[in-house]
Amino acid sequence: MPPCPRCAGAAVKQDGTVAATPRSRCHSCRRTFIARTGTPCARHRWPQEVLVTAVRWYDRCRRSTADVRDLLAARGVDVSARTILYGVQKFAPLLARAGRRAAARPGMRRGCDETSVRVGLPLPLF
Repeated sequence: MPPCPRCAGAAVKQDGTVAATPRSRCHSCRRTFIARTGTPCARHRWPQEVLVTAVRWYDRCRRSTADVRDLLAARGVDVSARTILYGVQKFAPLLARAGRRAAARPGMRRGCDETSVRVGLPLPLF
């Protein structure tokens, strides 16, 4: 069981489910929480993978909200264009910050070992 996000108490027990997600209750502060409590995806209907995918399609692939809505509808997710824009406004700065943190810094040395590739049998020259 994960610790309580409010008081970091380890004494928690499962206390039912919320939309097929296990809900836990902390013994010390008596609050309930789920796995997404305290994350940027808290209080959103869709899982983090769906939200991040929609934001990436909109920002990186330069899709319109109607295109993203249609792509998500093909995968069984029914959202409005306004929901996609709200998600872009909320999650795009978080994704950009994570991308900058993970990117290689300028001037870092990167090494590459020698590589050989065997193409196949030698071809006769005519």
